[in-house]
Amino acid sequence: MISKRDVELGKIALKQGMVDKEQLTKCLALKKKLAKKGKKVQLGSLLIRKGYIDEEQLETIVRLHNERLAKRSARQRAAADDEAGGRRSRRSKRSKRSKRAGDGGEETPRKGRKRKKKARPLADEADEDEGQAAVETATATREAKAKSKKGKARDAAGRRRSARTSARAKTSREARAKKSASKRRASAREDAAASASALESAVEGADPALFQSARESDVETTRRRLIGCPECGKKYRVRPNQVGKRFHCRRCNYRIKVPRDLFERPIERPNAVEVEEFVLSSSDQVDPEEAEEAVRAAAVASKAVERIGKKASIRELAQAAEKWQAKPVGPQRRFGLKGLLTMAASFGTLAAIVGGGAYAYQAKQERLAREKQARIDAEFDAWKEKLDAALAKATAAEERKDPDLLGGVLGDVVVALEAKDGLLRGNNRQRAEQLIAAQGVEQRLRDLHLARGRLILARGGLRAAEALRDFEEAVRFDPGDEGAQCALGRVRVLARRFADAARGLEGAAKASQRARALRGLALELGGAGAKAAEVYASLEAPEGAVLAGRAYLVDGEWGRAQDAVRKSGLQGPAVAAAKIVEALALEGKNEFRQALALLDRAVLEAKELPFAYLARAAFRLRHGGDPEQALQDAKAGNRQGATAWGLLLQGDAQLALLRWQDALSSYREAAQARRGAEEGLRVEGEVDPFAPPVAPDFRVVARARLALAHVLSGEAEAARVELSKGIQANPFSPYGQAALAHLDLLGEQGKLSPESEFLFQQALEKSRRLDAPEGELVPSVSSAYLLLVKGALLVTRTRYGEAVESLRRAADLDPNLAAAARALEGQAHRRSSRATDSREAFRAAARHDERSRSYRMAARLLASPKVPSERLEGAVRCLLLQNPYSAHARVLEARVLLRRERPKEALAALDKAIARNPELGLPYTRRALFFLLELPESMRDVDQAGRDLDQALAVESRAGGVRPLTYWARAVYHQERGEIPQAIAILDRCLKEHEDYAEAFKLRAKLHSQAGDKVKAQADWKRYKDLTAR
Repeated sequence: MISKRDVELGKIALKQGMVDKEQLTKCLALKKKLAKKGKKVQLGSLLIRKGYIDEEQLETIVRLHNERLAKRSARQRAAADDEAGGRRSRRSKRSKRSKRAGDGGEETPRKGRKRKKKARPLADEADEDEGQAAVETATATREAKAKSKKGKARDAAGRRRSARTSARAKTSREARAKKSASKRRASAREDAAASASALESAVEGADPALFQSARESDVETTRRRLIGCPECGKKYRVRPNQVGKRFHCRRCNYRIKVPRDLFERPIERPNAVEVEEFVLSSSDQVDPEEAEEAVRAAAVASKAVERIGKKASIRELAQAAEKWQAKPVGPQRRFGLKGLLTMAASFGTLAAIVGGGAYAYQAKQERLAREKQARIDAEFDAWKEKLDAALAKATAAEERKDPDLLGGVLGDVVVALEAKDGLLRGNNRQRAEQLIAAQGVEQRLRDLHLARGRLILARGGLRAAEALRDFEEAVRFDPGDEGAQCALGRVRVLARRFADAARGLEGAAKASQRARALRGLALELGGAGAKAAEVYASLEAPEGAVLAGRAYLVDGEWGRAQDAVRKSGLQGPAVAAAKIVEALALEGKNEFRQALALLDRAVLEAKELPFAYLARAAFRLRHGGDPEQALQDAKAGNRQGATAWGLLLQGDAQLALLRWQDALSSYREAAQARRGAEEGLRVEGEVDPFAPPVAPDFRVVARARLALAHVLSGEAEAARVELSKGIQANPFSPYGQAALAHLDLLGEQGKLSPESEFLFQQALEKSRRLDAPEGELVPSVSSAYLLLVKGALLVTRTRYGEAVESLRRAADLDPNLAAAARALEGQAHRRSSRATDSREAFRAAARHDERSRSYRMAARLLASPKVPSERLEGAVRCLLLQNPYSAHARVLEARVLLRRERPKEALAALDKAIARNPELGLPYTRRALFFLLELPESMRDVDQAGRDLDQALAVESRAGGVRPLTYWARAVYHQERGEIPQAIAILDRCLKEHEDYAEAFKLRAKLHSQAGDKVKAQADWKRYKDLTAR
């Protein structure tokens, strides 16, 4: 409701001229209405929102209000202090009187009482001087004793008061002044009482002529007048400020009114005061000094008597009152023609006056009504004009397809709609509501919000959250609109708010197939596969069975997925979608041949669509198939319709074929491409049955690949710029947020920035599975990458147990991440001093690298001296882009760098390889060969080479077998030291374990030749030629 503070603020605003009364009334009425609805809004906020005042004016109003409050509080404190001081003064006086009474002295009379003075006995004339001296002596003695007692009492009272109220010792100067004045007034009253007592005793012997000596000017006539009670005659003194007021008589309780012209009336004074004459006898003679004192007292008394005599008496007042009484009507005369005519004329005049008055009154009322209606219409027209102008601007902004402009205009429309609550004149509010309903303003506002949301989504970027708010506003304006509900659900799915999307579409899904399909998609992407399959199965479209089968894949229910698609009875392209889903189910069962066969059939069923080709290409890349065939499938799919998925698969295939520049070109095209094909099968116009289950945004994945490529090229800043573009394209993609954190971990510092930390935690939160235990993620490619990055992060934070768990789950979800996950797992075990588990994990990571087609192709390229260095460097980067934690790739990188005559960088690459996988002997062997043969002469170190070879032999012996290259390098080490027999012995052991190693025969032939054994040398040379001729 309206508070006292709001009223005071409003008064200040009116007084300052900042608002007028009408504006203030509108805001107060609006505040009262909002208060009834439970909304507490300050008056200042309403004045600012209406545009009546600005923030600076509001600050001025509040400052003036606070100053008033401060002054009021100061006055109240001062009044309280005065009142407390008065009470203390009165208590002090009472205590003094009671003290004197207790000491046997005479009690001091209270304020207003007359102090009776004892009469002094008369003495003889002969003893007058002696008696006068005795009286003076006694008087002086009494006064000294009284002063002494009074001083002692005052001192005692002061000490008690000082001990009792020490905090009140600092009384203000103004309070002390008032107390002193009060004492002086009390003393004056006591003196006046004493003078009156002396007057009474001396007036009896005064001369009567003295009473006539007072002058008329001594009587007060302007400040006070006497007024008598008409009932009992009691007189009261009246001041000029009391005229016109009423009061009750203290004697008879009669209500008396003071005439307003009391002080304007002339005062009738008697000519003289009649005093009865009397004659003094000889015994009544008084002393001349006493007579003189009596004369002075008589003069004062005569003035008082004269003043009283000059006041108007009760009789005179009664006579004056009679003058104002109504005079009685005389006797009625005979009624005749003249009277009749007079009466008729009077009636006619009266009728004319009444008729004219009635007509004038009616005309005035009609004029007032017209003016009132004009004000009502003006208020409504002004509101309607604002609304129409805002709607016109919104329509123009929609035609220009400018979401920023449209957003600002929408705010104006909303303000205009809310302004209808401020229409306080007449029935304007009802008229406004009728106009809004008739013109469909709310529906128009809903359409504008939908249009703005679609424009923002079309542009993409970080403003997708604004689109979500627009769709929510559209639903708020029309909750029953199916289009608005589906649009909101689609944006919530894009924002990965799957629970909100499923819950919001639950009502609309009962009547709308479109909403039902979207709800199934929300449940599927949220990881609730069984619930999503149930919703998909209830669709009328036959493709719903394919979607149900795909939803079962999310939960890992391979058999139910196969059953769902086999019973569907589909035709056309939907058959290919069903076979793709069944192939994925067989892949989950590790039946790879049958899965590939089904994918081949899917390609035959839908040759005109790209998705079957892309599904087969993705399958081959996941399971180490021929990358050349995968590349052909990806290109065939892109010829049917280029999509981000197809171009990404094309780049991955080129990466596996070590075609660095081609892969980068494909990734750039994928980052700029559409998420899906423009034409294709859509179930209920919303869900694509050919899309992979829980697929990431492939545009963001392509940006992540390009960012990692920049890191491998040493362009860290360019990498962050590239990845920020991907996050801007889809700010809700967990893959892009995980990639940003991965870049920080791969950097020099090896830790996350605050921004990356926040985005990574946000990505984990968005990837959580619905209706699942805490921390479980939806099974998908994005989740696998998130778990890999999480594992790497936990390793740096010494949380090794959690790191191992995350890394193993990542390897299960995405086989392409298995090598990196095993390498990081080895690091976690090694730092937690679990040597056995560490060796096992490192060896598993090494086996993944060695089995890779890409690694074998790169090794063959490096063995050929004709391959350009740029081609070799691109091949190494392809390997590192596939697995940044690969030790084998670092070894190849070192060899390429040494070939390009960059020996220090080559040694640094070998150091990285050893750090990535300490249980791999190859980096030690290669570094030993660098120090023995390949480095410049100034950098060679035979002793260091020996230590590296010892380490390589120890590591490989624990692994179960020494590489032939390690034996060969050991033989070279002995050769460099001139230890020919030991070198030949090492080679004999090498050929015993690896009988087809040609380089061992070649080196042994050379050693036998140096030792002088020509026969053995020729035999080894012949064996070498046979092996190399194959």
